[in-house]
Amino acid sequence: MAYARQTKDVDAITACFANAFAAAGGLCAGPTAVVDHQRLSGQGYCYSASMPALLAAAGLESLHMLEQHPEWVHTLRKNIADFRARITDPRVVLEGDELSPIIHLRLRDHLKVRDDEEMLLQDIVSAAYNDGVLFTRAKYVVKEELHCPPPSIRIAISAGHTQADIAKATDALERAIKSVLDARRASDTPRRSH
Repeated sequence: MAYARQTKDVDAITACFANAFAAAGGLCAGPTAVVDHQRLSGQGYCYSASMPALLAAAGLESLHMLEQHPEWVHTLRKNIADFRARITDPRVVLEGDELSPIIHLRLRDHLKVRDDEEMLLQDIVSAAYNDGVLFTRAKYVVKEELHCPPPSIRIAISAGHTQADIAKATDALERAIKSVLDARRASDTPRRSH
């Protein structure tokens, strides 16, 4: 993925406050013409309600905290890289930008029936939960999606995770993947009669 070297090389810079900043909405910065257009088109009577002031303040405070603790970004990137490196089962694939703290774990070979694949992923989530680690499947209202993404386990990495947390989570996930997918393979393998 290529990134612009200078902010003047892009029309707008956007950021979401909903996940990483535990708020809602987001921000958009850019040239005056872009910002003015957004101010006009983003009003409540044209598009949607404005972000509540409390959430805007929470988002701004999060930005201030990042300015005061730039090492958090380094820690987050290390945690993301460590998590990705520790998931090695070839039957799954980790999708998403390599710098993104949101990772979707999907089966490499999709099943023919979506419900079967979702159940298999849920079995992996349940096995990891029984091992002391909580993951969740990404859930979609399939009928409402124009192009529904394939089933996945949605993983969110944080700068607050320790190396022990990452190790515990990936070990539990690897064990869950192995046990569930090995059991499925064994049940799908036709038995030979002697």
